[in-house]
Amino acid sequence: MQSWLHQYLTRAFPLVLETRAELAEGEFVGYANVFGVVDAYGTSFDPGSFANTLRENPQPVLLWMHHREEPIGLVTTAVEDQTGLRIHGQLNLEVARAREIHSLIRQGAVRGLSVGFVPVREVWDSARQQARFTEVVLREVSAVTFPANTEARIGTVRAAQDAMCPGADPALPDPAEVWVVQQLLQAWRYEQRRMIR
Repeated sequence: MQSWLHQYLTRAFPLVLETRAELAEGEFVGYANVFGVVDAYGTSFDPGSFANTLRENPQPVLLWMHHREEPIGLVTTAVEDQTGLRIHGQLNLEVARAREIHSLIRQGAVRGLSVGFVPVREVWDSARQQARFTEVVLREVSAVTFPANTEARIGTVRAAQDAMCPGADPALPDPAEVWVVQQLLQAWRYEQRRMIR
């Protein structure tokens, strides 16, 4: 049985806890959209907004910067969790542009994800003065430099050298957040030792 702290870490930092063995070369994990975040267009997505479209199109195409003439791979899995639309993307490393994007992701220069979609249903949130999408048709997911939804980010990517690239882990963007994670992990290790005794 998992401790409450382990469960919290799994929920709070799912991309940090992704293991290297679970990823293939050129594969990455991330959130293509995070629920409830007001994006640069003044809109947000509700939980469940991708549910229907994922049943119809479970593996949307992966593009570069929403350019339909530049496919760079495929979203191999896409699921909604309590945070947002979590994806595994597979870059096609036989494509020159995909190899370039792979290198930029590994460097940390490209960290964003974005969804290309068609609205189906939306509601007006008068309290927040913004539109909330409750259902959309997902056309594609793009790797982008500056995502409209600032929390939609690539978490980890596997390189050909069989090593995770720390520069591509925006789940830990600043020292303050790193410190928080370190403290949580330290407390978790202490709890694990206490349970063994």
